[in-house]
Amino acid sequence: MTARVRAKKAALLSSDVYERMLQMEIPQIARVLGEGAYKAEILALATKVSGVDLIERATSRNLAAIYTQIIEFSEGELRQMIAWYLDRFDVQNVKTIVRGKLFGATTEEVLEDMVPAGSMRESFLQA
Repeated sequence: MTARVRAKKAALLSSDVYERMLQMEIPQIARVLGEGAYKAEILALATKVSGVDLIERATSRNLAAIYTQIIEFSEGELRQMIAWYLDRFDVQNVKTIVRGKLFGATTEEVLEDMVPAGSMRESFLQA
Protein backbone atom coordinates (compact mmCIF):
# COMPACT_ATOMS: atom_id res chain seq x y z
CA MET A 1 0.00 0.00 0.00
CA THR A 2 2.79 2.40 0.91
CA ALA A 3 4.59 1.83 -2.39
CA ARG A 4 1.43 2.48 -4.39
CA VAL A 5 0.67 5.72 -2.56
CA ARG A 6 4.28 6.85 -2.95
CA ALA A 7 4.01 6.18 -6.67
CA LYS A 8 0.89 8.36 -6.78
CA LYS A 9 2.75 11.05 -4.84
CA ALA A 10 5.67 10.91 -7.29
CA ALA A 11 3.23 11.66 -10.12
CA LEU A 12 2.29 15.01 -8.54
CA LEU A 13 3.59 18.20 -10.10
CA SER A 14 6.97 19.19 -8.76
CA SER A 15 7.46 22.56 -7.12
CA ASP A 16 9.52 23.89 -10.05
CA VAL A 17 6.79 22.94 -12.56
CA TYR A 18 4.23 24.57 -10.28
CA GLU A 19 6.34 27.75 -10.07
CA ARG A 20 6.63 27.87 -13.87
CA MET A 21 2.87 27.39 -14.21
CA LEU A 22 2.26 30.41 -11.98
CA GLN A 23 3.93 32.52 -14.67
CA MET A 24 1.81 31.06 -17.52
CA GLU A 25 -1.49 32.03 -19.08
CA ILE A 26 -4.53 29.78 -18.62
CA PRO A 27 -4.29 28.04 -22.04
CA GLN A 28 -0.61 27.26 -21.41
CA ILE A 29 -1.43 25.77 -18.01
CA ALA A 30 -4.10 23.58 -19.60
CA ARG A 31 -1.59 22.44 -22.22
CA VAL A 32 1.02 21.53 -19.57
CA LEU A 33 -1.57 19.61 -17.55
CA GLY A 34 -2.78 17.90 -20.72
CA GLU A 35 0.71 16.60 -21.39
CA GLY A 36 0.99 14.97 -17.96
CA ALA A 37 -1.11 12.99 -15.50
CA TYR A 38 -4.25 14.98 -16.34
CA LYS A 39 -4.24 14.09 -20.06
CA ALA A 40 -7.33 11.84 -20.01
CA GLU A 41 -9.40 14.36 -18.07
CA ILE A 42 -8.29 17.32 -20.22
CA LEU A 43 -9.09 15.44 -23.43
CA ALA A 44 -12.50 14.32 -22.13
CA LEU A 45 -13.52 17.82 -21.07
CA ALA A 46 -11.84 20.00 -23.72
CA THR A 47 -14.83 19.85 -26.07
CA LYS A 48 -17.25 20.91 -23.32
CA VAL A 49 -15.41 23.57 -21.32
CA SER A 50 -12.32 25.76 -21.61
CA GLY A 51 -10.11 28.06 -19.60
CA VAL A 52 -10.22 27.97 -15.83
CA ASP A 53 -13.31 25.72 -15.87
CA LEU A 54 -11.37 23.11 -17.85
CA ILE A 55 -8.48 23.15 -15.41
CA GLU A 56 -10.72 23.04 -12.35
CA ARG A 57 -12.93 20.23 -13.60
CA ALA A 58 -10.00 18.17 -14.91
CA THR A 59 -8.10 18.41 -11.64
CA SER A 60 -11.24 17.58 -9.64
CA ARG A 61 -11.94 14.52 -11.79
CA ASN A 62 -8.34 13.41 -11.50
CA LEU A 63 -8.46 13.82 -7.72
CA ALA A 64 -11.59 11.70 -7.54
CA ALA A 65 -10.02 9.02 -9.75
CA ILE A 66 -6.86 8.88 -7.62
CA TYR A 67 -8.83 8.60 -4.38
CA THR A 68 -10.97 5.87 -5.92
CA GLN A 69 -7.85 3.95 -6.94
CA ILE A 70 -6.37 4.27 -3.46
CA ILE A 71 -9.56 2.98 -1.84
CA GLU A 72 -9.72 0.09 -4.31
CA PHE A 73 -6.24 -1.21 -3.54
CA SER A 74 -6.52 -0.74 0.21
CA GLU A 75 -8.18 -3.29 2.46
CA GLY A 76 -9.34 -3.91 5.98
CA GLU A 77 -9.19 -1.25 8.64
CA LEU A 78 -7.10 1.05 6.45
CA ARG A 79 -9.79 1.00 3.76
CA GLN A 80 -12.40 1.98 6.34
CA MET A 81 -10.23 4.83 7.66
CA ILE A 82 -9.69 6.18 4.12
CA ALA A 83 -13.42 5.91 3.42
CA TRP A 84 -14.20 7.92 6.54
CA TYR A 85 -11.74 10.59 5.42
CA LEU A 86 -13.30 10.73 1.95
CA ASP A 87 -16.81 11.03 3.38
CA ARG A 88 -16.15 14.76 3.61
CA PHE A 89 -16.48 14.88 -0.18
CA ASP A 90 -19.88 13.19 0.07
CA VAL A 91 -21.04 15.81 2.57
CA GLN A 92 -19.68 18.59 0.38
CA ASN A 93 -21.42 17.15 -2.70
CA VAL A 94 -24.78 16.81 -0.93
CA LYS A 95 -24.48 20.41 0.27
CA THR A 96 -23.69 21.50 -3.31
CA ILE A 97 -26.79 19.70 -4.62
CA VAL A 98 -29.05 21.23 -1.96
CA ARG A 99 -27.66 24.73 -2.52
CA GLY A 100 -28.05 24.32 -6.27
CA LYS A 101 -31.70 23.33 -5.89
CA LEU A 102 -32.39 26.19 -3.47
CA PHE A 103 -30.91 28.79 -5.79
CA GLY A 104 -32.30 27.34 -9.04
CA ALA A 105 -28.99 26.25 -10.56
CA THR A 106 -29.06 24.00 -13.61
CA THR A 107 -27.98 20.39 -13.35
CA GLU A 108 -24.84 21.17 -15.33
CA GLU A 109 -23.93 24.02 -12.96
CA VAL A 110 -24.31 21.73 -9.95
CA LEU A 111 -22.31 18.91 -11.58
CA GLU A 112 -19.47 21.35 -12.30
CA ASP A 113 -18.90 21.89 -8.60
CA MET A 114 -19.03 18.28 -7.44
CA VAL A 115 -15.99 16.11 -6.68
CA PRO A 116 -17.17 12.48 -6.64
CA ALA A 117 -14.26 11.26 -4.50
CA GLY A 118 -16.22 9.77 -1.59
CA SER A 119 -18.30 6.63 -1.38
CA MET A 120 -21.12 8.15 -3.48
CA ARG A 121 -20.38 7.47 -7.12
CA GLU A 122 -20.81 10.12 -9.79
CA SER A 123 -23.80 8.31 -11.32
CA PHE A 124 -25.57 8.31 -7.93
CA LEU A 125 -24.86 12.01 -7.41
CA GLN A 126 -26.14 12.83 -10.90
CA ALA A 127 -29.38 11.00 -10.22
